[in-house]
Parts: sequence; structure tokens; C-alpha cells
Amino acid sequence: MKTTKFTLAASALILTMSAAGTANAATCASAINSLQASVDVSALSADDRADYNSELDAAMDAQTNNDSEVCLERVADLEERFGAETQANMIENQLDRAEDRAEMMEDRMEERNQRLEERAETLEERAEERADAREERMEDRMDNGTSYSASSGINADADISANANDMANINTAANTSTGSTIVVDDIDGQTIYNSANGRVGTVNRIVSNSASGETYAVVKRGGILGFGAKEYLVPTNQISMNGDAVTVSNLSGTDLNSYTRLTNDVQTNYVTLNSDQNVDGIVTINR
Repeated sequence: MKTTKFTLAASALILTMSAAGTANAATCASAINSLQASVDVSALSADDRADYNSELDAAMDAQTNNDSEVCLERVADLEERFGAETQANMIENQLDRAEDRAEMMEDRMEERNQRLEERAETLEERAEERADAREERMEDRMDNGTSYSASSGINADADISANANDMANINTAANTSTGSTIVVDDIDGQTIYNSANGRVGTVNRIVSNSASGETYAVVKRGGILGFGAKEYLVPTNQISMNGDAVTVSNLSGTDLNSYTRLTNDVQTNYVTLNSDQNVDGIVTINR
């Protein structure tokens, strides 16, 4: 009689445990399904995707082994790390970082534009100052020429009565000369042309070779807003000035590759002249 009661009790316990195991297994399966529905695996990085799949496999193995506690723990951990809410927060953080980067780039662009505007204003001021200085020098030369004529006793009647051939020779000698004084500021910043009146570049400065003393115009060509331009050394004895028009007399095209390119290594052999220093070798016409 006692044996029969024990057998019935054991059977009831086994049925209870079996029912509990079945319930736990169902709970674990439901948790896994819910996790898979909430996680967008395609949105994960390669490393996170590999980690997620590995942990999910471990949860499924625990489910197969009826270890519901381990299964549910792993599912809960995955839900916390990769669930929809977590991913939404990650995306929001990424958007915030992208917005911060965009604002930073905008600030940098504003600073760059401001620097360019300041540079343009500086160049404009320099150009105006040079133009004013040239005008003053031209007025001084004209005044000096008038004084010289008056002090020498030369008058209009004498000039008119001069022999026509002599006048032609005098005008040629006066208008075409290498002896007229040209200073750096007369030519610096001027557009320079070839013999066919084609634009070649801009005179950026005048330099002197440290060893030979020969002077060169640094002609800048190409680039955008001063960036990316190339500089070439053009000997001043190959340059002529007709008024303010600057020409490379023996250059028919616009290619400056036949001249020395001024690089950082080459620059060390040259000294930049000051704005009021004389420039030798330039042929001047009508100045």
C-alpha cells in the first residue's frame, strides 16, 4: 500500500516538472521570436552582427537543452544591446554626430571665406596704393621734364624749327631706352603679355639672383584665387614696358615652361627686391 502511494506521488511530481519544463521552453521560444522581430540585423555593423548571431545561437542551444534560465538571460542581454530602442538611440547619436560635423564644416567654410575676403580687400588696397604711387611718379617725371626744358632755355619755337629728321632721332632715343628709371612698384602686380599681345600671367614680384645679381620678374600663372598658381623666372632684360603695358619681347606663345620654375628649392637662391628699388634691364617705351 505504501509502495503504491509513493509511485503515485513520483508520477505526479514528474508530470508537474514536465509541464513546467514545457512552459519554460515555450516562454524561451516566445522570447527568441520577439527578439528576432525587434532587431534589424541589417542595420548592425559587421562586428555587432557576428556577436549577435553568436549569442543568439547560444540562446537557442540553451532552449534545446531545456536550460530556460540561460536561454532567457541571453535573450534579455541581446534585447538590451541590440533591441529596437537601443538601435534607435544609436541612430540618433549618429545623426547628432553628423550634425555636429556639418556645423563644424560650415564654420570652417565661413572662416575660409572670411580669409579670402580679407585677402581680396588687401590685394585691392595694394593695387590702389601702387596705382596712386605710379601716378605720383609720373607727375613728378613730367614736372622734372618741364623744369629741365625751362632751365635749358629750350622753347617751343626752337623745337618747331628743328630739323624733322633730327626730331625723329631725338624722339626715338627719348621714347625707347633702357636707361629710364623703373622701380619694382612700376611693374609689380602688372599683367604681362607676349609679343602677340596674348596674356601670359601676372608679375608677382622682382627678385635678384644672389650669386650673379641678375634680376628677374616672378610671373605667376594659373591657380584659383591665388591657390595652385605656378611661378616662373623671366629675366628683366627680356621685358619691355610701353607705358604701363608689360611685354615679354621674345615670347610668342603663352607657355612659360622654357623659363625656370620658381620652387621652394630654387627660391633660396634669390632675394626679393623692395618696392622702391630700381629694376635693371627693362626696355621702356613712352615712359
